[in-house]
Amino acid sequence: MLFFQHNLEIETYTSNAEVLSWNALFGYSQMQLWPNTPGAVEPRWLDLSQAFQRQVSSRQVGMGLSAFERRQPNLAYTRFGDVETLANWDVHSPYADKDGSIAPSGFLSRTPDGSILAGLFEGQFLGTPLSTGMHAIIVERDPALVNVRHPVGSATSLTIPQPELWSSGGPVSAVAVDRKNDLIGLLPYRLDQGKVIFSTAPINDRTPSRFLLQGASDLVLTDSASYQFGPIAPGEIVAIFGENIGPSVSQRWLPEDGRVPTEMAGIRVSFNGTDAALLFVSQGQINAIVPYSVAAWDSVSVQVMQSGSVVKSVMVPVVRAVPRLYTTNREGTGQLAALNEDGTVNSADNRARRDSYVSLYATGGGMYTLPSEDGEPAENSSYTLRLPVSVMIGESPCVVQYAGAAPKFPGLVQINIRIPVLMDGGEALPVAVTIGGAPAQTGATIAVRD
Repeated sequence: MLFFQHNLEIETYTSNAEVLSWNALFGYSQMQLWPNTPGAVEPRWLDLSQAFQRQVSSRQVGMGLSAFERRQPNLAYTRFGDVETLANWDVHSPYADKDGSIAPSGFLSRTPDGSILAGLFEGQFLGTPLSTGMHAIIVERDPALVNVRHPVGSATSLTIPQPELWSSGGPVSAVAVDRKNDLIGLLPYRLDQGKVIFSTAPINDRTPSRFLLQGASDLVLTDSASYQFGPIAPGEIVAIFGENIGPSVSQRWLPEDGRVPTEMAGIRVSFNGTDAALLFVSQGQINAIVPYSVAAWDSVSVQVMQSGSVVKSVMVPVVRAVPRLYTTNREGTGQLAALNEDGTVNSADNRARRDSYVSLYATGGGMYTLPSEDGEPAENSSYTLRLPVSVMIGESPCVVQYAGAAPKFPGLVQINIRIPVLMDGGEALPVAVTIGGAPAQTGATIAVRD
């Protein structure tokens, strides 16, 4: 399924460009259907099929055959467009390539510029030994982002050369994501002579399938609550930082203005070509709402445009949710920006009663249950989050009465919780929030009466 041009070539022994192109197209079509066939194969192989389809085969289909060779009796080479593929048809022995040891009946695909490297490997990958068995590995490289997928294979150590842009240090953000594209948490790693070394082993009892390594760039995206660098989520309010990316006189959107505009002072920001709603623009910072359309992608190109011309751009990874809680110090730590049941602001001097309701405010909760328009305020409380939400105050779980769009403010998530009856009070109790299994930042607190 993954490389029909080689499967059928080995049967027909043809180097005819038209036949090989047809084989590639047929294989791509099968890969589109295969993941939607119930019970066809194990989920891990579906993950591999979908990832390979998106990142490699989509670049081959429609491109003419530019090279073909039978390099050895059991080794075939083809090149469609900018993707070259080696297929190892030896069913017993791996084939040693400079980028890795291709597994028996495995393959290796790559682009000459090194932006894509994918295949089925056994023994070693990029010079580092792999654990026993076959491993499916896909590496996408960008000047500021390395996206590594490992959907098939036992836990192993991987070594990835870091981009030149990271010459002053390692990745600024390293996180692990599961097969549902849910954020698991921080990825432990170490640096060794320009290489990033990490393990694909489970983290917090969850098995990662994708690893996101982000490096420094002249355009930086963070969340707007805790200003942490990392992946983004659909509908999230993000802060974009860079030199001379906006007007010298700042402008901002206000709730009474209605729908949030996609252009301010001649400034636009696009995510894979879709213009984002803009909340604030200034010379060094732009606050924008990530379009919901990014949910279809694993990573997107973010471009800042002035008067129609791109001034800065960067690739950023996408996950289903990356919850971030707003706090009163506007840094994501300490006292939460929360309202007590009577509508007053929660604080050490105005604590919430036990068995009362409190509203927390966040961003990065992901998609809603109802179709949502970018930049459009929610009409009612029917816009609840698709992903499950859990909240803990200290060691006490809270009942989540509502988790969805906050009224009148696009991108803002409101979470209504009931304070447990049987819990100790305090003026700075730690609050832990997860959305779809993705954890919010630590260090946020709430005040509860004794």
